[in-house]
Amino acid sequence: MTLIAFDLDGTLTDTLESIVTALNKTLLHFNLPQHSLDEARKMIGFGAEILIQKAVQSDSKEFLDTVLEHYKKTLLVESQTVQLFKGMQELLDQLKAKGFKTAITSNKPKDTLLQFVNTQNIQVDVAIGVCEGTAPKPDKCMIDQLRKLYPGHKIILVGDTEIDYQTAVNAEIDSVIVSYGFRTVEELRGFGIAELVPSVEELSRVLLG
Repeated sequence: MTLIAFDLDGTLTDTLESIVTALNKTLLHFNLPQHSLDEARKMIGFGAEILIQKAVQSDSKEFLDTVLEHYKKTLLVESQTVQLFKGMQELLDQLKAKGFKTAITSNKPKDTLLQFVNTQNIQVDVAIGVCEGTAPKPDKCMIDQLRKLYPGHKIILVGDTEIDYQTAVNAEIDSVIVSYGFRTVEELRGFGIAELVPSVEELSRVLLG
């Protein structure tokens, strides 16, 4: 029995522009300098709290928390038109038909993640986000939760960043890293990731055989 644990942003869904738009609208609201798509892309993947810390560069936790809450609300609005990558729905359907369990492990806040998954009607068995008691990736906490939920299952983590790769290393599970998401091939190679999957079509072949 196998469980495929997908990262969300940049792996299942093409969310880069929505995240950057929400970030820059938030920064504009607080009269803060905005970031280019490429600058913001490199900040994404560690979770909303870290993204705001990197983008704002403030020593005031109170101010950072205020900006973070505004960003979360803005992101929900900007995410309404986000779609799965082309071919991803078919892959999820095929995995289900073949008896695989599927999960989402995301560094989004849990409430934001669940609202997004429900709104977009993404059909997976379980979605795990960051909340009290659940540390963000690359901590192996989310994988440990999956092990408790699905004992005896082999878990394979599919992601698009070095964060996902390191999560799999920390959890001592296999990973499949795609290069169509938030990191370039060169950036991923720089983190020592040798094998990369360039497309959803190729990902289907890797997972389904």
